[in-house]
Amino acid sequence: MNTFIPKHTDTYNCLEDVLECLATSYQREHMLMFADAWDFSYYSGDKTAKIGNRVEAGEYNAWRNLELNHGIKSKYHFTSDMDKQYTILKSSLQKDSPVVLWLDGYYVPWTNVYQKLHLKHFIIAMEQEDENKISVIDPYWNQKINIFRKELFYLSKVRCITSYCVEEPVIVPEVLVGKAVKKLIRKEHHAFNCMRDFAKEITDSLDFSRELENFEMLIYNCPLFMQLAEVFFRRKNYAKLLHYLAVTYHKPFMEDWAGEMKLIGEKWEITREILVSIAKGELNREAVPEFVTGVLQLADREEELAISMNRKLN
Repeated sequence: MNTFIPKHTDTYNCLEDVLECLATSYQREHMLMFADAWDFSYYSGDKTAKIGNRVEAGEYNAWRNLELNHGIKSKYHFTSDMDKQYTILKSSLQKDSPVVLWLDGYYVPWTNVYQKLHLKHFIIAMEQEDENKISVIDPYWNQKINIFRKELFYLSKVRCITSYCVEEPVIVPEVLVGKAVKKLIRKEHHAFNCMRDFAKEITDSLDFSRELENFEMLIYNCPLFMQLAEVFFRRKNYAKLLHYLAVTYHKPFMEDWAGEMKLIGEKWEITREILVSIAKGELNREAVPEFVTGVLQLADREEELAISMNRKLN
């Protein structure tokens, strides 16, 4: 069986922890899975939906970038037939090949959402103890071997993801970053204007009771706060990517970008906490304009950085 070193990195979500763990087991790097992590999406169309369900940190295709930049290929098994999923799991584990399980955290006993909230989660199956028990590791929650029962495998509607290694590609940092930055600023409705539109809707129609509905006991898990957390985590992780490229490929000019991106991530975190504090009753509603101003300032700051990077790389 592969050697796993499960750990939780404070800026990583459950998927990113799993991918780092998987890459380490293959003795590969993982940092370039964040190649497209710098983004922001906001959908203004359906005003009947919560704002939190219409704002996203953007699609960054971590699995795809892990393959393109580190040579770790994956295959999603999408069948809804749970007997087939369990057969895929058993077959892979018999070949000494780990399996990532994409499942509903509502059925994962050691998480804080167990039997409380339905949220997607990722863990790694290592081996089968017997017909009804699977040994898994969960880098995000407890970094230890847990027993996951077959019953919960079925209830959580697991989708198995298998993986294997191919030859690692040659990386040209200027091309990798330049391509991502060009895409970021040339989209028809780019990230920075999405931020500005998001700020406007917060000003016009934020309804805390609606955003927190069904999440009153776990407010950090409401879509709005979860998505804003992804925004600042992505920026902190993109800063780490830029630092990684600067050091690994001897590109010192990328260190300045890494430093600025890290500060931007920290500012996003501080800005989000304004809304969280209002939701908790620690600040009153009059603090909302402070949040909006912060988002608008960040939109300008990020756009300026992107334009500067694009000018040098493209």
